[in-house]
Amino acid sequence: MLAADVLVAWEQGSGRDSLDRAVTMFAAFDGIDVDEAARTDVARRDAVLLAALRTLSGRSVVVGEFACTGCGDALDVAVDLAALPDPPPAKQLDLDGVPFALPTSEDLRQIRGMSPAQARAHLLTRCARGPGTPDGDRWAEVMETAAPASAVTIAATCPECASVTRADLDVAVLLWAEVERHALDLLAEVHLLASAYGWTEHDILALGPRRRATYLRMAAG
Repeated sequence: MLAADVLVAWEQGSGRDSLDRAVTMFAAFDGIDVDEAARTDVARRDAVLLAALRTLSGRSVVVGEFACTGCGDALDVAVDLAALPDPPPAKQLDLDGVPFALPTSEDLRQIRGMSPAQARAHLLTRCARGPGTPDGDRWAEVMETAAPASAVTIAATCPECASVTRADLDVAVLLWAEVERHALDLLAEVHLLASAYGWTEHDILALGPRRRATYLRMAAG
């Protein structure tokens, strides 16, 4: 993963909601444009985001933050990245004799503000690739199997009120925290090395992490 890609993902994702951030990070880390990223199915998108999270964090466990449904306090939950499911190999999906595709990020944008029933009906129509209408409940189950990273639920007990909070795990949210942290660290490194040596941002980001770290130690005296 290139340092410049991290900064692109951070700059383009700043100020956006989780779905649009997922698209911009997917585009940056997969080397495609944003429009193509929005038209790509969520299983492919989440596979790239999960791989980027594992690479960027450099750890087997990251911490996700959730709000307690009982008292509203922030809950820090350890997430084992190795335990998160990878998507199965891509294949044609079929249910009740009706071929269908997984939704894309663009499809998910279109259901913003809809009720759950409206959203499901809209996605069934958008994703069907043949005549007929598959059973909505079974369709959701097959979709979860094909895109398992989008269907992970986290449960945590609040130490203050003892309420149990269950929340859907969003890989994009976890990745964004890592992107933001790394981007700010990179900008600090660019500032120090540019001040010390007069190099451009492009030249500094082209250096590998070990060489940048060595130059930073030398610049610090």
